[in-house]
Amino acid sequence: MALLVGSVLNLINQGDAILGPAEISWAHVALNFFVPFCVSSYSAARKGSPRFQCNK
Repeated sequence: MALLVGSVLNLINQGDAILGPAEISWAHVALNFFVPFCVSSYSAARKGSPRFQCNK
């Protein structure tokens, strides 16, 4: 999922650098993949943790 979201974010944030003459910011490229990965990992860990589950 992070690959898909990161790719879309890179196209949105750096479309003119990827498709045009502007320079690519490699730090932003890395962050565009790293942030969705962290969010999805945190969500998965939180869902799987018995500490955060509701007891019904």
